Amino acid sequence: MKKCVIVIADDNKDFNNQLKDFLCQEDGCSVRQVFNGEEALSETERLRPSLLILDMVMPSLDGMEVLNELKGKDKPKIIALSSS
Repeated sequence: MKKCVIVIADDNKDFNNQLKDFLCQEDGCSVRQVFNGEEALSETERLRPSLLILDMVMPSLDGMEVLNELKGKDKPKIIALSSS
């Protein structure tokens, strides 16, 4: 069975940490935090996570650009976040 790996991509460090704390309560899941779109793309390709939690408004690459780069590749399940 594949180990649960989650990548959280959000430039809001407080929110990113809250998500990590919540998700780390689940046994057997590894959580990797990143804070911009380039890191999100790099870590998603490197780690092949089960889930990518992706903020749509980030520096370097925004969430849509990350999604476009992942298009056609073996990508994880994705939860897209946005706030106004």
